[in-house]
Amino acid sequence: MTWPLWFADLLVWSVQVAVVALATGILVRILRIREPGVLLVCWRALIGASLLLPFIEPWKRPEVFSGVGGAWATNVSITASIPTANMPISRGEFFNLTTIAEILGAVIAVGILVRLVMLALGLVKLRQLRRKSTSTNGDASCAAIFEEARALTGGYAEFRLSGKVESPVTFGLERPVILLPEKFLQLDARFQSAIACHELLHVRRRDWAHHLGEEVLRGIFWFHPAILWLVARVRLAREQVVDLEVVRLTAARKTYVEALLEFTGGRKVATIPAPPFLAEQQLVERVALMLKESGMSRRRLIASLSVIGCALAAAAILAVTVFPLRAAPRAAAEAQETQGVPRSAAPILRIVAVKYHGFDGATLNDTTVREQEEYLERFMKDVPRVEMPYDQKKVDEMERLIESFWKEKGVEVEVRSILTPIPNTSSARLIFDVQRYLSAPPKVAQAQEAQAGSEPVVNAESIWTGKVEQGTMYINVRGLGTLALLNGQSVAKIDMAESQAGDIRLGQSAEVYTHKGVVKGHVVQISPQVIAGNRSVFIALDSAVPSGMNPHASVGGTIRIGELKDVVYVGRPDPANIGVTPEGRVVGVIYKIVDNGKEAEQLHVEFGRVNVATIQVLSGLRPGDTIILSNMAPYRGFDHVEIKQ
Repeated sequence: MTWPLWFADLLVWSVQVAVVALATGILVRILRIREPGVLLVCWRALIGASLLLPFIEPWKRPEVFSGVGGAWATNVSITASIPTANMPISRGEFFNLTTIAEILGAVIAVGILVRLVMLALGLVKLRQLRRKSTSTNGDASCAAIFEEARALTGGYAEFRLSGKVESPVTFGLERPVILLPEKFLQLDARFQSAIACHELLHVRRRDWAHHLGEEVLRGIFWFHPAILWLVARVRLAREQVVDLEVVRLTAARKTYVEALLEFTGGRKVATIPAPPFLAEQQLVERVALMLKESGMSRRRLIASLSVIGCALAAAAILAVTVFPLRAAPRAAAEAQETQGVPRSAAPILRIVAVKYHGFDGATLNDTTVREQEEYLERFMKDVPRVEMPYDQKKVDEMERLIESFWKEKGVEVEVRSILTPIPNTSSARLIFDVQRYLSAPPKVAQAQEAQAGSEPVVNAESIWTGKVEQGTMYINVRGLGTLALLNGQSVAKIDMAESQAGDIRLGQSAEVYTHKGVVKGHVVQISPQVIAGNRSVFIALDSAVPSGMNPHASVGGTIRIGELKDVVYVGRPDPANIGVTPEGRVVGVIYKIVDNGKEAEQLHVEFGRVNVATIQVLSGLRPGDTIILSNMAPYRGFDHVEIKQ
């Protein structure tokens, strides 16, 4: 099993940002860069680059390939089950990677919503604090200190007192306000001046706008430690820039440090989006920078930044190369639209299979199927093996090759390719539908009927039907493989797509199909290794291998993974008759036989869970109805079709 494409890309991008952020932090420490102005620009640029990374890096379009699985003389292709909501089965199957990704995605979305709502409430709280605060105009000594600080810094804001804050906070753009705790009036005048200068410098620099933007960023990426760490670095660097500017303007380093220490142990008002005068986690680094008074020469600074720039470029390239983002193949998306499949539903081919109907046992058997596979491989050396982007030219060529193969054997066939999405994944299934005709193919017959201006007629011998039933519907998965030995015991080694193997458990009952009959068995081993997108499942045979079988003969296997009780179901219609809506609903245009088998009328049916040979009916059909399962797409424009006996 694999993560859905959107979640995998989110994880990959998170790793990319973490790698680059970690490299930056290590280099800054090694090169001992302490200039807060330089660090502020560096951290901000790194955040910007992280957000732009998905838009500027090349996205990898997967180019792994999938093989054409030869199915036998059966109406069922080897495909993954389509899960259906609101319909539990007898065993738990919801804890797959897709479900986990959806749960985590929902948690992330809820977390973002909660954080943004808290930010909005914080803004309301700031407005309330401002409205309930009192003016400082009544204190003449404070007024003189504030005026001196305004003249010194070039910033202007209204100073107000609040009993709800324990540390000075600054906010507002058009009418900035500095809220001071009530204990501010008892502080030494030197401390009052240093604090006023600090807050007014924030006002002059319009730092509250930056702080607000960072709060939005923290809300959206609350789940990403690297982004949160970068935001913390930005805030520390900004405070250090202001600290050094205050020291430069006042020439009172010791006084300013003592003013900082006056507010240790204070608490910020919960949920307000405004920076306090002192965040205690920043205290050590802020004080250390002011006490060391160490700077870097211009030459050393330029050299260090050059090293960081080169190293970060290398780290970014490495991260993007090792952890690339994956894009949906464009060709597949375009092909889906031409066949009525949503562009986002199934960008990558996960399953490629060949399905036959209208054949007899003498014409179609394991040997003939293998000959066809070899025929394809002879003309197409790069026959897909596991996954591939949809390539219409390659699909058309494979259709012609299959038709040519059967034409050489004197068998008239029509080959159609049907592309359908696998819900809740980024994958699709491609089915080559091989129909043997005893009379003219449907396209020819339809053209003849259209010319004659009559209702279309189908030959009863050229279609197959299924009866709608109610009861227990078993959920099976199917694959191809060979006979083998496991610990001296004869077993069937069946290759299952990784998406299917995740539902298989030891002990589940199974059936092994050979050209000499069906042998029952049970699952005894599941390989943990994924090779070419498949995992090997070993089925122990409950009875002896049919006599005359090659020890390594090709076989097929069906494993029962669950069941749906008391549901309406029917044999699986041809894939051309069904599809998946953008909402993930499985729907179909089905012809129900009426008038004692003389006619078929068109119905729109909603399906549910899909099994190897059956499909659950949610609406549109009732038990006892008989429908046409074979390909009726050429007649889709007709409400009724005449059946010729």
